Amino acid sequence: MSVMTPWFSELFAENLHTLGDDWWLNYNVVDEIGHWVKCVDLAYPEWRIAIEYQSAYHREAEQFARDVTALTELTRLGWYTVQLTSKHVFAYPRLTASTVKEAIDAQKQRPLHAPTRPELPKLPELPELPA
Repeated sequence: MSVMTPWFSELFAENLHTLGDDWWLNYNVVDEIGHWVKCVDLAYPEWRIAIEYQSAYHREAEQFARDVTALTELTRLGWYTVQLTSKHVFAYPRLTASTVKEAIDAQKQRPLHAPTRPELPKLPELPELPA
């Protein structure tokens, strides 16, 4: 990925690239029946790792409540969430990338229950109504 966002430092990106290129910025997560859950800042969908940058915006009461609801649902769906602040990204980018690597390693050890891109169940055919 070459797209940068204000919180996404070049050094942090360089360290993430050492973990592989299978990550996505602004990734939409859906539940097992296809309902949208959250657009996570950065994701490793194969391993169900969501990386969320917590700026001052996330301290507002309404946004904080939405975040807690969405993060709870991500956990239910088997996603591991790494929470970051500017200090993590800019002051300790290597340590932060190492934390992401540890999350990947941990997720590789656990079974992933729901499919990453779930298919909706097929509904049975309904009989035709008499005319």
